[in-house]
Amino acid sequence: MTHRSAFQPVWPGDLTPPLDPARLAEPHILQPEWTLLRHGAVRDHAVVVEGGRFTAVGPVDDVAAQFPSLKRLSLPRMLLMPGMIDSHHHLT
Repeated sequence: MTHRSAFQPVWPGDLTPPLDPARLAEPHILQPEWTLLRHGAVRDHAVVVEGGRFTAVGPVDDVAAQFPSLKRLSLPRMLLMPGMIDSHHHLT
């Protein structure tokens, strides 16, 4: 695994620095370009993150109206999705 000490673009022209988890110590509204929902990726949605968990998901305007005091963090060119846990097993 390679560790980067300073911001280096992941691909040419990428100016988006990595998201530092410490920045999310307080609840935030994350506004990615795409949000992965059960039926697929959608645009113009926002996610409230509190304590490392998604606590609200919906259209940007609805989420912003419901949580007016939270800071917003724009995430252009990013897909936000819940952590996937593969809990299956094989008996053979």
